[in-house]
Amino acid sequence: MGVVLSIATGGVLTLFIAAPLNGSSVWVRVVDEVSDAVFEQEITADLPANTQFLSPRLFMNNRATAASVAYDCSGVYLETDY
Repeated sequence: MGVVLSIATGGVLTLFIAAPLNGSSVWVRVVDEVSDAVFEQEITADLPANTQFLSPRLFMNNRATAASVAYDCSGVYLETDY
């Protein structure tokens, strides 16, 4: 995403990903539910085939060392217009 989000202990992020069927871009929106900070970006490069349904993959790191990082995923919701 090209941006560093500082997440406070106990912080909550909401991630929205919109990938229209046969589209040429993907929209990403991250909302920090504690500070109300919002990051939005349209991605047009390095995309999979426009006919492939995107599936979730949960991953997080601290960008500095190989130290462990813990996080919880409270839910995943997938929807398609197909």
